[in-house]
Amino acid sequence: MMGHGLIQQIGSSKVYVNAIHPGIVATEGTKGNIALPQVPWILRPLAAAVFKLICALFGAKTENGVLTQLYVATSPDIEKNEWQGQYFTPVGKLDKAEAFSRDPEQIERLWGRTNDVVVRVLNKK
Repeated sequence: MMGHGLIQQIGSSKVYVNAIHPGIVATEGTKGNIALPQVPWILRPLAAAVFKLICALFGAKTENGVLTQLYVATSPDIEKNEWQGQYFTPVGKLDKAEAFSRDPEQIERLWGRTNDVVVRVLNKK
């Protein structure tokens, strides 16, 4: 959604804004302590252990996990196909984002709330 909002703000067809899902990547961050504040405290140790196990078993190595980002940032296919506001998954696969991510009302709402937070944070300094 932020990508679609950014496209509207930029207003240029020469700047390509796309969303990227890197997939599960086994990084140093997934091997260390994992904070899961959204999980009830009593389940956090189990949830962290399961998350680490999933990353270890199914996660791409870091050098492979970055391939989609590199593809979208450097491939001439992006400009050639005029892929603007698209969603990419591993490895460099053009995928379909959820319909609500293109909802103009929701995009405007998210952009407005994000802008409000940024202004509030910057004004505190």
